[in-house]
Amino acid sequence: MSEIKKSILVRKPGAGPDLEVIKAEAHGAFFPWRGMMDIVRVEVNFTVKNVGNEPVTEKFYTQVLLANTSETVERTHLDPGESFSDSVVLIFGTLGYRSVILGGVIADSGNSIPELNEENNQKVVETVILH
Repeated sequence: MSEIKKSILVRKPGAGPDLEVIKAEAHGAFFPWRGMMDIVRVEVNFTVKNVGNEPVTEKFYTQVLLANTSETVERTHLDPGESFSDSVVLIFGTLGYRSVILGGVIADSGNSIPELNEENNQKVVETVILH
């Protein structure tokens, strides 16, 4: 008879990846447009870091949301202590003379990576557009 061996991945307590949004900034500009709605261009710069003690080895997404617009950035690997920075530009319409635009950056927006701490995956961003 042949012997069947099973291997079970046992994760030590306190071991695992942990994605944290450590920086999120938004800078916007107003562009007048002929008609009712004006155009706003917002650049969001962000940094995500693996503050855990194991690498992220699966694909995960970081989502940037502002007003009713969003962009997603894909990443496939992040070692412990490693970070990556990126920026996205979102363009949308606005009404009025002063706009406060709220949004956020969410690391692992699909919640596909089991992490040590799921509470540090997002940061709020705000930009004020003066017309």
